[in-house]
Amino acid sequence: MPNVNGIELVESIYKKNKNQKIIILSAYDESKYLVPLLNIGISQFIKKPIIIDSFLETIFGISKET
Repeated sequence: MPNVNGIELVESIYKKNKNQKIIILSAYDESKYLVPLLNIGISQFIKKPIIIDSFLETIFGISKET
C-alpha cells in the first residue's frame, strides 16, 4: 500500500461502514501497530505465518456474528 498504512486503511474503511468486520494479517505484532488497530475496533489480529485451520476458524466465527 504505497499511500497509506494499515491503520489509515482501516480508519477509512470504518468511515464508510462502521459495522464492517476486519481481520488483520500481519508480520508485525509490535504494540505500536497492534494497539491502535484494537482501539479502532478490528475484529481480529492474526500474526503471520498463519496456521490455516486457526485462520479458517476465525473467519467462520466472525462471519457468524451479527
